[in-house]
Amino acid sequence: MRAAKLPRLGRRQGLLVPLPLLLAGVDLVVFSRSHEEICRAHVARHGWLRLVTFGGYPAWMFATTGVAMVAGAVWLGIWIAAM
Repeated sequence: MRAAKLPRLGRRQGLLVPLPLLLAGVDLVVFSRSHEEICRAHVARHGWLRLVTFGGYPAWMFATTGVAMVAGAVWLGIWIAAM
């Protein structure tokens, strides 16, 4: 019994794969200050988060993570387009 052949994902559809990563990265860069405030509020409310976040992440850390995510999404998009 042979497996059913699935259609190959086209380049245009394939470029949708890194889109959520790109949008999340842009969100982290644009709203890094509000993410910092929200993180601090959650750490104050839930003491166990202090162990994970060391008291809350600063805005620059959210922005740096966002830039890395955008760079990864762009690289992934270029790699998919080149296939």
